[in-house]
Amino acid sequence: MKNKKQLIIICLFTIIVFIVLLVVYSRYNSRSVEFFEKEVIEQETKFPKPPEERYLSGVIKSVGEESFIIYSKDGREMEIFFNDETEILQGEGKGEKVSREAIQPDWHAACFLPRDKDNNTALIVHLTTSVALNNKK
Repeated sequence: MKNKKQLIIICLFTIIVFIVLLVVYSRYNSRSVEFFEKEVIEQETKFPKPPEERYLSGVIKSVGEESFIIYSKDGREMEIFFNDETEILQGEGKGEKVSREAIQPDWHAACFLPRDKDNNTALIVHLTTSVALNNKK
């Protein structure tokens, strides 16, 4: 009888330990899944790097409907295109936003272009000073 009681106690103790281990494992497993889901969400919300830009400055030689030709200090002429997304600024510092009509010959301009050498559509055109005004001084 004593052996039967000991056997029953050992069996009950083993079952209780097994249940405790099962509960601990299930909680650990659910937390690791939550951690994995948070890590995946954090990886998905990373923002892409902004596009790199090229920079060109010079004097505007001529202006068309969708582009203008700029003459740089090193003697190169380049046709710069603009569209509805091109931001046009005029003045010192950041400058004020102006319309396309502000792009005129004889103005010094700084152009920010996409890094892609085949894409000459300006992201930003910053008109700084009129060369004609500088020559009068």
